[in-house]
Amino acid sequence: MGVASASKQKGPRFDENYRVSWGQDHVKSSIQGREVQISLDKDTGSGIQSKSSYGSGFFHMRIKLPGNDSAGVVTTFYVRQDVSQDISEPLHSIFNTLTSHTGNHNELDFEFLGNRQGKPYLVQTNVFVNGKGDREQRVRLWFDPTAAFHGYSILWNQHQVVFFVDKVPIRVFENNTKTGLDYLTQPMQVEATIWDGDTWATDDGQTKINWTHAPFTAHFRSFAVDGCSSNSGDESCSSSKFWWNKEQYWRLTHHEETVYHHMKRKYMNYNYCTDKSRHLTPPPDSLLGQLSNKVPLIDSTTVGIHGFLVFYNSLSTFSGMREADCGPVASSKVFLNARGGALATLVKDQDRNLILHGERGMCLASLWHYLSFVLVEALAISKQNGPSYDENYKVAFGVHNIWPQHQGRDVQLSLDQSSGSGIESKLSYLSGFFHLRIKLPGKDSAGVVTAFYMTSPTIKGNELDFEFLGNREGKPYTLQSNVIINGKAGREQRMHLWFDPTSSFHTYRLLWNSHQIV
Repeated sequence: MGVASASKQKGPRFDENYRVSWGQDHVKSSIQGREVQISLDKDTGSGIQSKSSYGSGFFHMRIKLPGNDSAGVVTTFYVRQDVSQDISEPLHSIFNTLTSHTGNHNELDFEFLGNRQGKPYLVQTNVFVNGKGDREQRVRLWFDPTAAFHGYSILWNQHQVVFFVDKVPIRVFENNTKTGLDYLTQPMQVEATIWDGDTWATDDGQTKINWTHAPFTAHFRSFAVDGCSSNSGDESCSSSKFWWNKEQYWRLTHHEETVYHHMKRKYMNYNYCTDKSRHLTPPPDSLLGQLSNKVPLIDSTTVGIHGFLVFYNSLSTFSGMREADCGPVASSKVFLNARGGALATLVKDQDRNLILHGERGMCLASLWHYLSFVLVEALAISKQNGPSYDENYKVAFGVHNIWPQHQGRDVQLSLDQSSGSGIESKLSYLSGFFHLRIKLPGKDSAGVVTAFYMTSPTIKGNELDFEFLGNREGKPYTLQSNVIINGKAGREQRMHLWFDPTSSFHTYRLLWNSHQIV
């Protein structure tokens, strides 16, 4: 998908696209109007809002949050439709929120929850669609948001909503109206506020605001708005003339998927999907709630790999269902590697259908037409009479779907409705010649992706990818390769295989040294 660069400090002034919405005497500007400070004291908080409403767009600000002891203070940014509504006591002050204040209002919320000095900030996101909310997720920020400005963004088009922190996706909410779920369609304004949230924001309201540190001040920059104005007449805000509506922004890129799941595994603090204290039964818009009415038929198949297998997945094509954003929750059963890093990478088809088992069996990501599998950080050269699988490899996930054979020199991995499976090397490598013999899933493998790749699961990761793209029976497999360096992807190349990779084992190799990769 790839995200556009943030607006620079030399962009438009605050008053070109925004105005003060409340707490006029608690809002100050500096740097010729290219920075605004909003503050909170015992008397009042304050806020700003865009002059226009938007029907889609990419909404971005650079923010430095209140420092010192900020427990109980909530800083937000959001968008709403009804600018005439009194917001002196905002229900949802959201750093980055898209909000429509009608009877069935819509919101996309960033809420930054202050904390005692030295303790980490949490960012809470929430999504309201036609008045239905209670979809809170919380992420622990991996940096000090009070020491410098950081970028926070929301991408909103007709296919998905993505929340970004410094270009790292932290939440994805997809358009699943085809499965009966509502999606955001009303124009919304962008707002930013700061207010007293000590009844709930820190330690569930047990830690209160220390007013001796007031006023609490949040700093905002970057007042450009990439949005489709709702005043643009009959022109559709889903038009591809707007860059954020182009096909490349309909889904996360492969690298963004990797980073997203790594972030969730390491930094997610709370997910409404798995909160059994709130949901004795799965949320109505989660997959399990839908499965009570429809159970798809899934055939499990296997793939054998001589020597050291990389990974496998296979799933027959079916009409799947997708919950909006109750996505996969990392757990020790799903994502594992030698250093505890998340290796599983999910690649989606046009219908965004996936199957992946959640942490407690409660939040299943939906039924995708295919899975992409995390495999190995690196693979050793292998021969069928070489070392057994467990000498250099271990199970990454899906232990019940892995069957070593021939004294561990042949491994079969399979996928069923509960889980896929994968193995990974016990060691990481800095160069080498990595070799596998693989027989791919046969029959009708359309939508199935089998992958053999090397990866470093970090925010700015590196990858060398083989991705085998299945097809209808009798049609050729396509092999896609990609190279990702320091998070920069978009180097895909595809070729048709000139043989049937499902009828016997074939050899796939990666040569990596200081001069070249082949």
